[in-house]
Amino acid sequence: MDDHFLRRQEERKRQERLKRAKRKNMIIYIETLVIFVLMVALVVVSINYVSLKGEITDIPPESTVSGSFSGPAVDTSSSDALKAELDKWYMKLVNPDNAVDRNFISSVDRGEINSRYTSGSESSKTLDKRVIEHFENMCKDAANDGITLISISSYRTYAYQEGLYKNRVQRCINEGLSRAEAEKKAATIVALPGTSEHHLGLAVDINSVEESFENTSAFRWLKENAENYGFILRYPKDKQGITKIIYEPWHYRFVGVEHAKAMNDLGMCFEEYVDYLKNGGVS
Repeated sequence: MDDHFLRRQEERKRQERLKRAKRKNMIIYIETLVIFVLMVALVVVSINYVSLKGEITDIPPESTVSGSFSGPAVDTSSSDALKAELDKWYMKLVNPDNAVDRNFISSVDRGEINSRYTSGSESSKTLDKRVIEHFENMCKDAANDGITLISISSYRTYAYQEGLYKNRVQRCINEGLSRAEAEKKAATIVALPGTSEHHLGLAVDINSVEESFENTSAFRWLKENAENYGFILRYPKDKQGITKIIYEPWHYRFVGVEHAKAMNDLGMCFEEYVDYLKNGGVS
């Protein structure tokens, strides 16, 4: 065999070794790439799983006073919690069918509203101490928006309410109604003593006692913002058959922020909402 032939043989062997080495390197590269891709996919799946799990486990149950009652309760604990709210001071129902006695009225722990936010009359100056800060904050924030809100009637004694009612009855009689007719009509305008929300120290008449108040910028501001301070329009225009009280765009009642928002979201007046809570969050 000559030297030329031997060199050719060696060259072929060297080329084959190089090819085998390249194939091996390629296989290692592909395996490494596959492992890397699988690891990335595993990390992505893990992150998504943790995120999804967090979204599920972090969903709060239907809450009590600090939650938002956006719909019917779906479990027993939430149902019981909603029912329990009816025993809270800010959820006390007073209306023509649910009166409070004189002892309760006289025992309300009252405080004075900042004079900037009252009309100056004695009947406009006090509320339940727990409500004053909410009312004053509402008035202050409204003022920052160029809106004036003042209390023209807040807490009322039994005797004061009795006087208002008797005066209204007399006005109805002067209009030509019989006493029985006058008393019936008067009760839809001025609550019978013992049945007024003003006895609770949780209600306040704002700016005016005329229906035309609904055409003011103050009313529009309250419609948009009162719930943020825990107040509701107590006697809506479309709920008179339920409340048994005429439409009063000036009368606002404290129920707490979350209940106020829930009531507005559900389109309910207070009587309807109380029944909603009694049913554990089922309309």
